[in-house]
Amino acid sequence: MKYKLQLSNKTLKHLKKLDKYQKIEIIKVFQRIVDNPYMFKPLRYELKGYYRARIGRYRIIFKIDKDIVFI
Repeated sequence: MKYKLQLSNKTLKHLKKLDKYQKIEIIKVFQRIVDNPYMFKPLRYELKGYYRARIGRYRIIFKIDKDIVFI
């Protein structure tokens, strides 16, 4: 099942600040998240219900609601 990806305004601002190589790497991870968001590490405690994907020193925190992934 393919999920839809919805990026927040804050996420878009951060993406604009990155260089081309970093954007490409993050977009690759977005594609993996859309394919199977449950393969990433679930978070605990206050962030229960959220997941984390790592890309070098960056972390992508996202939540899944039905067929939409919110980043």
